[in-house]
Amino acid sequence: MPILCGVVAVAMTLLQGATFLQLKTSGDIRQRAQSTAVWTACLAIAAFIGGGLLASHQDGYIIQGILDHNGLSNPIGKDVNLVENGMLHNYVEHPALFIIPAFGSLMLLTAAVLSMVKRAGLAFVSSSLAIFSIILTAGVALFPMIIPSSLVPEHSLTLWDATSSYKTLSIISIVAIIVVPVILGYTTWCYYKMFGRIDNKFIEENSTSLY
Repeated sequence: MPILCGVVAVAMTLLQGATFLQLKTSGDIRQRAQSTAVWTACLAIAAFIGGGLLASHQDGYIIQGILDHNGLSNPIGKDVNLVENGMLHNYVEHPALFIIPAFGSLMLLTAAVLSMVKRAGLAFVSSSLAIFSIILTAGVALFPMIIPSSLVPEHSLTLWDATSSYKTLSIISIVAIIVVPVILGYTTWCYYKMFGRIDNKFIEENSTSLY
């Protein structure tokens, strides 16, 4: 299972890089990026589906009773049961959630097809949506757990165990309101300045500013 998770992570990262290279390059490099995008997408699909099948046979963590979401953080103040073959219990209880991994697989396949037909922009968007869906798939499977404990299930960290205090969150919210627009601003500026394909002609015309 950990190996398949690693394969999915590496494959989807390579796919994202390959689709981005298609946007930024031309000629042989772009063709190699297209080829890489196709086989990494196929590898990611196979590993993702294989990981899902294996996960269905893994034990799951289910909290007994009702948690006080507004109470003080206490990672050991809960009862947790290990359920055989229960890793995907959230999906079993809410079948509509299966649309998330299905959408992720579809986006991987779409990225491969769009790369083959040289639609780099849409391939990059599809790859991005695939990454989002794959990560969300794992999050939904574990919810509300963040870090399950295989030794002492009661010591597993949940979403609420890992939160900061109300005062801390309030301060961070104020900081985020100020800082996030700045980050978005300079990130947008960077993408604006780097927009377009990089080829030999572009490098020669901008030889004094690219390095």
